[in-house]
Amino acid sequence: MGYVQNSKDYKTEEEKMKFILFGGIAQTKGQKAFNLCQAVSADGVEILGCN
Repeated sequence: MGYVQNSKDYKTEEEKMKFILFGGIAQTKGQKAFNLCQAVSADGVEILGCN
């Protein structure tokens, strides 16, 4: 009768729950990038190891 596109298989139910509650892969990667930028703006030179 049809098929499902872009379905994802999860290793565990916990992984599936985290994906649903906290967003997909793009949101997770975007959050990591935002956190890095925030850390650089707060600590600047020390994080990058510049002299």
